[in-house]
Amino acid sequence: MGKIALLIVFASSAALAVSNVSRQDSNHKATEVMSDYEEKVLAREVATSWLNVEIAKLKNDFEGHRLSRFDVPYKGGHYDINITEAAGDTVHLVVNGYNGHAGYEINATLVTGSSTEEIPEFFSAGLNLGGNLNIWANTTFRADGLNNASIRTNGNINVDAGNSLIEGFGWYAGNVVIENGQSAEEIFTPVDNPAGNPVTERMPSVDIPVVNPSELQGSATKTTNGKLELEGEVTLGTINNPTIWYVDDQLSTTGDVEFSGYGIFLVDSNIKFDHSTYISESGGSVVFIAAGNIEVNQSVTLTGNMWAQGNINLGGSVTINGSVTLDGNLNIYNPLTINYKAPSASITDYFWEGVTDVHTDNSTDGVQVISITNRVIEGRL
Repeated sequence: MGKIALLIVFASSAALAVSNVSRQDSNHKATEVMSDYEEKVLAREVATSWLNVEIAKLKNDFEGHRLSRFDVPYKGGHYDINITEAAGDTVHLVVNGYNGHAGYEINATLVTGSSTEEIPEFFSAGLNLGGNLNIWANTTFRADGLNNASIRTNGNINVDAGNSLIEGFGWYAGNVVIENGQSAEEIFTPVDNPAGNPVTERMPSVDIPVVNPSELQGSATKTTNGKLELEGEVTLGTINNPTIWYVDDQLSTTGDVEFSGYGIFLVDSNIKFDHSTYISESGGSVVFIAAGNIEVNQSVTLTGNMWAQGNINLGGSVTINGSVTLDGNLNIYNPLTINYKAPSASITDYFWEGVTDVHTDNSTDGVQVISITNRVIEGRL
C-alpha cells in the first residue's frame, strides 16, 4: 500500500477514534446534565414535602411546635428544619432539602391572628397574560411551596432560547412552541400535581379585567400631574395604609431607586425602568399598574406585582417576589425570576373588592403564611 493510501487510512482511523471519543464525551456530559437536573428536582421535592408538613403542624399547634432537626435522611437524600420565633406572634421556618450535589432552601414566615383572604381569581397564577409569552433568556418561576407558579395565557407560549424552569403548569389558549432544546416536562415542573395532569394544556381564554388608572384616581393619596421621574429613596405607606400614587402621564427613573414601605402606582401611560430599582432592607411591597406598556432596561428586584394593559418588555435582569399580569405580550430578553406570591387582599380590595370569582390565599384557623422565598443551595454529599 502506498504512503498516501496509508496516510488516508491512518487519518480516517484517527478521525473515527476522535469522533468516538467526542461522542462518548458528549454522552457523558449529557448524562451529567440530566443527573444534575434530577438531583435539583429531587432536592426541591424533599424541601417542599417537609415545608407542607411543618406548616400543617404549626397551624395545628402554633404556640407549641418548635422542633428543629438537621441532617435527617429522607428518600435517598436528607433535610434540615429550623423553626425560630420572632416578635409579634411570628414564626420563621427554614427547610433545606438535599439530594446528591443539589440543595434547595425554602424560607417561610407565619403569623397568627390573620383571617382567610380572598383575592380575584386572575391573580392565582404567577403570570397571567392576554397575549403571547416570548422567552429568549433564562426564565425561572418559583412556587411559594404551597401553590404552583403557573402560567396562564390567552395567546401562545414560545420558548426560543435560554433555560427555563417553571414550577407550575403552562396553560395557553393558542399554541406552545419549545425550541430551546428542553422538553415541556423539563420546563414545567408543578410542585402540586397529585392527579398527574399534563404540564402544558390548551385552556379556554380567561378574562383579564381592564384597569383604567384615571378611573381609580379617586382612591389616590398622592397625585402627580404630568410625568413622574423617580430617583433615590422613595418612602411609601404601611401595609394597612399604603401610598396610592396616581400619575396622569409616564413614570420613569432618572437614577437608581430604592423603595421602602407599601404602595400602588396608578400610571395613565407607560412605566420605564432605565436604572436599578429595588426594595430596601427595611422591606415593603410595590404594585405597578400601567395603562400602557412596562419597559425594563436595567436590573430590577421588587416585592410586589406588575400590571400592564399593554406589553411588558424585559431588557434588563428582573426578579419579582410576587406576580405579573398583563393584557398584551411579555417579551423576555434578559433573565427573569418570579418567586410567586399572590398579592395581599389588603392591596387588591382597593380595586376589586366584592369580586365574586375569587382565589383563597393560604391561611386557616388564625395562622397565615405571609411570605415564602426559595433558592437553590449547594448539596451535601
